[in-house]
Amino acid sequence: SSISFVIGLILVLGTTLPSFNHQSISQVMQIKYPQPYLELIDYFKTVDKNKRIGLLPEYTFWGWYHYRWGYDGSGFLWYGIEQPIISRTFDVWSFTSEGYFWELKSALEAEDPKGLENVFEKYNVDYVLFDTALMPIVSSTKGIQYQSITKLLEKTPSIHKVKSFGFLSLYQIDHKNPISSFVTLAHSVPNIGPKVTITNRDTAYNQNGMYQTNPSKAYDLYYPFLDLMTQTQLAKKNWNITEQLTNWTVSTPLPNLNDYTLVSSNAAVANLYRDNKAVQYDLPFTIDLSSDLLSISFPKIRLDSFTPSSAAVTSCGPDDAGLIRSEIIDSSLKLIARNGAIGCISFDDLNLDQRYGYLVSIKNENNSGQPFFFYTLDKTKDQAYVEDRLNEPSMNYIIGSKYIGGLGYAFTFQSTSLPTVPSINTLQELTVDLFPYDELKEMKLVKKDTSYPLAIPDTVQAVKKDSYNHYTLSLRPASQESTLILNQSFHQGWKAYRIPPNASLLTRLFPSFFGEQIGSHVLINNWANGWTIPPHTETDTIVLIFGPQDLEYAGFGLIGIVIVLVLGTLTWRKRT
Repeated sequence: SSISFVIGLILVLGTTLPSFNHQSISQVMQIKYPQPYLELIDYFKTVDKNKRIGLLPEYTFWGWYHYRWGYDGSGFLWYGIEQPIISRTFDVWSFTSEGYFWELKSALEAEDPKGLENVFEKYNVDYVLFDTALMPIVSSTKGIQYQSITKLLEKTPSIHKVKSFGFLSLYQIDHKNPISSFVTLAHSVPNIGPKVTITNRDTAYNQNGMYQTNPSKAYDLYYPFLDLMTQTQLAKKNWNITEQLTNWTVSTPLPNLNDYTLVSSNAAVANLYRDNKAVQYDLPFTIDLSSDLLSISFPKIRLDSFTPSSAAVTSCGPDDAGLIRSEIIDSSLKLIARNGAIGCISFDDLNLDQRYGYLVSIKNENNSGQPFFFYTLDKTKDQAYVEDRLNEPSMNYIIGSKYIGGLGYAFTFQSTSLPTVPSINTLQELTVDLFPYDELKEMKLVKKDTSYPLAIPDTVQAVKKDSYNHYTLSLRPASQESTLILNQSFHQGWKAYRIPPNASLLTRLFPSFFGEQIGSHVLINNWANGWTIPPHTETDTIVLIFGPQDLEYAGFGLIGIVIVLVLGTLTWRKRT
C-alpha cells in the first residue's frame, strides 16, 4: 500500500507540476503585462481599499477591449487591484454598471465638465484611470477621443492628476462630501420618481443632487421621461412613441399623480443649416395630462427622407463583393448576402447639428436569415451612437442632443450572412425628424402648494467594513429622520439591523437572526441602497448585511456538520 501511495503521489505531482511552473496555459496564449500596469498595481497597494475606480476611455458598450500591446479581452486589472473597478464586464451582475456607462458616455460626448462631475459624484467614483493603450473596436482611432477626454479632465475643477505610469494617467476626484467606506448619511432627501432601469442623462440628479425613489410615499418631483433613450433596448421602459399621419406622440403612464403641476416648455426651437441656408424650426407641443397618463404630441418636421433604392451597395467584409447583390422594388432595396458575406448600405447627413435631438424611423422586412444590423455614426467624433439588430418591421431610434459644435450623422445597415444561411433584408424607408429631446428629458411634475427639499449631507460617526458583505457603523443621536446610504448597487438582499447598547452576545454575533431590522429600504439615485433612520436619542450601532452571502456561509456550515455526522456515524459503526 505504501508503494501504491508513492506511485500515486508521483503521478499527481507529475501531472500538476506544470501549473506550479506557469505552464498551465500555453505560451502561445500568454501575454506579458507592460511595466506601467505593474507600477499601477503597486501604487494601489498603498491606497485605501474602499475607493472606487473608473476607467477611461469608455467608448464602446461591448465590454471587450483591444490593447496595442496584444491583449484582447474583457479586462484584467481587477485581478491585481483590490479596490472596486466599474466596468461593463460586471453588467451580468447589475444593471447599474450599464447605467453608469451611458451616463458617462453622454457627459464625455458633450464635453460637459459639470455633467462629468455629476456622474462621478453620483456613483461615488474616487479615481479615474486613463489608458491610452486602448485601440478602437470598429471605428478609427479618432473614435476613442484621447485629446478631447484629456482636455475635459483638465478643465473639470474637481478632477486632478495624481500620477503617471508611462501611457497610464491616474486622476483623483475631490468629492464635495467625502464618503467613508461607501457609507454616508443625509437629511431631507427628496423623493423623486420614477424608478428606471437605465438612463443616459439623470436629469433628476443633475438638477437636485441626491434623491431617493420610494413609491410608498408621495413624490416631491417626478420626471416622466427620465429614461428616454434608445441607445440600448430597455425591457421595462416607462415611455412609448406612436406615429400619426402628421404628428408624433410620446406618452408615459403616471402613478396616479393628483395635485401635481407639469413644469415644461410649450415648444422646442432649432436653428439648422438646410438647403444652403439657415432655417429656424418651431416645434410646438400639445400636452394631454391626466392623473395616470401624460402624452406629448408634436408635428412631424421631416429633415431627411432617404430613398433606399438609390443607395450604393458595398461589401463590409473581405473580398466578398461577388457574394452580394441587390434588387430594387419600387423605392425599396432588397439586399442579399450569401456564404458569409456582409453587405452594407449607408446614408448620411453631414449638416445635422448635434446640439438638437432627432428621431430616426426605419421600416424594413427580414426575408431570410439574420435581420439588418443598424448603427448610427457620429461624424464629428467617429463614434457609434446607436447599434442594434432590427428585429421588428418598424423601429424608431432617438438621437439625443450631444456635442455643441458637432455636425453630421451616418446611418448604416449591414446584412450579415452565415456560410450556409443567406441574409436577405429589404429596406423600405428611412426618415429623420426633429425631436424635442432636451425638452422632454427636463419635464417634471411638481406637487402643488409644497416646497420640495434638497438633501443635506452628513457623515457617519464611524464606519468599519468588516467584509464585502458586512458593515458596522455608529450613528450620532439625531432629532430628525435621516437616510443612511450604502453606495453599492441596490439589491433587496441588503438588510440593516439596529444593535441596542445592551444587546446580548447572540445579537451581536448573529444580528440577522436576533437584531432589530430597520425597514424602509429605499433606492438612492436610481442605483444605490438607502434606509430611513427614525430620530434616536442614543448613539446607534447599525449593521449592514448582504443576506444571500450569509445564506452561503450557512450552507457551508451545514456541509461541515453533515461531514462530521457522517464521519462520526462511520466511526461508531466500525467500533460496534
